[in-house]
Amino acid sequence: MADESLSPKNHRVYKVKSMNNTNMVGLVERIDESLVEMLLAQSASVNEFRKADQTRVNTYFTSWETLVNFMAEDPELDSPQTSPQKIPVVFWSNRDNITDEDGEEQPIVQDPENKALRDLTRDMRTLMGEMALSNSRRLPNGISPHDKARFDMHLKKMRAYMETYVGKVTPLDLPETSPAHPESGHGHL
Repeated sequence: MADESLSPKNHRVYKVKSMNNTNMVGLVERIDESLVEMLLAQSASVNEFRKADQTRVNTYFTSWETLVNFMAEDPELDSPQTSPQKIPVVFWSNRDNITDEDGEEQPIVQDPENKALRDLTRDMRTLMGEMALSNSRRLPNGISPHDKARFDMHLKKMRAYMETYVGKVTPLDLPETSPAHPESGHGHL
């Protein structure tokens, strides 16, 4: 039995309950939503990183990057009456399951069958942690140049991984070791 304390659900990012920066809350929640989408993706339960999921990942990357570029250009706001204030952060990616539109609970498998997707979700969770625990979370809005550079480096790494590894290596033929993990059920957020 695996050590539960090492579960991805116990990542230190989930200790963050609130931030002051409205932009950063939005970014972190978008990364979290994308992470759940990947954990529930069609690729999660197979050794192939399906083309549709590869395309979807790139749209997530573009969405985050566009928001961070906006944050970097966002003018510093003078908000003496409303800042600092605690804005709650809602995480979905550390849950055991998610309820679909029919009220059925679908499991969220934290260590999917697809190891390439597992690598990607680790990187996504790391980026989410870097942003949620950053100094920029204390600003009323925007992102510091250091945190933007950090975001850019992590995003560049994930894009390179998708292009130079996932795009060239998958699908893998692993008849003796696959399947080794349960399926998550159909995706819906």
